[in-house]
Amino acid sequence: MPPFPPNPLAPAQPSLAFLPLFNQTAAQRGMSVEYPATFAGPPHAGRWHVICKVNGIEKGKGTGSSKQLAKEQAARTAYFAMGWAPRG
Repeated sequence: MPPFPPNPLAPAQPSLAFLPLFNQTAAQRGMSVEYPATFAGPPHAGRWHVICKVNGIEKGKGTGSSKQLAKEQAARTAYFAMGWAPRG
């Protein structure tokens, strides 16, 4: 069985930014995007929880040690949930 082709959205760069890609794609399609965020836990070791809402509908969630990391994860999840990732 041949190996799976590499996923073009998961290159050897783990820091690939989905956030600008997601926001750009949503804007091109006339969709509004919101990222409500909450912080839980002690100030020195808390976690950020971010939801990606597209036209008011939850499409992705992210959690991280920084708000930016959580937002990035939420955008990545939403990108795939919207079916915008190329099919292999």
